[in-house]
Amino acid sequence: MTTKRLHSPWSRALACVAMAVLLLALSGVVAGCSGQTGNHSRDAAQEATLPEGFPEAPDWYHHAPKPIQETYLAAAHHHDELQHIPCYCGCGAFHASNSDCYFQRDETGAVVAFDRHAVGCQICLDITRQTVAGLESGRSLTRIRQEIDEAYQAMGLTPTPTPLPPPDQ
Repeated sequence: MTTKRLHSPWSRALACVAMAVLLLALSGVVAGCSGQTGNHSRDAAQEATLPEGFPEAPDWYHHAPKPIQETYLAAAHHHDELQHIPCYCGCGAFHASNSDCYFQRDETGAVVAFDRHAVGCQICLDITRQTVAGLESGRSLTRIRQEIDEAYQAMGLTPTPTPLPPPDQ
């Protein structure tokens, strides 16, 4: 009994292209996984970007994905503004603002430690990114807060007990 081949030259070519794409994708995964593990030395340039008076970033921060590190740095540079922006993730029982999702303060208000909360909270990260983007585009803190409140309250979420920004902001 003779078996007929149903594969055309085009289907063989397509299979070869698919195999090449698969191999390229796998090589990218392998290359991404071949980085060093264990204790990474702290990146002095990255540490230098923290505002003066901030504590040294903890080890977990250095192992967080780059976008999260960047959002923590943005939160550090805008921590005063973020103290007037509520968070809507449900953390109101232990945080008073979006800034508190990133940093712990002492009784004088000075930042004394990084808080790990925002690492795993997309709402915290999104609110911070929206605030920073608004500030960089020239919008007032009052307007940014209003936009955030409208968006998240429309979803039925409850804000942290955050003070309003001063009228001139």
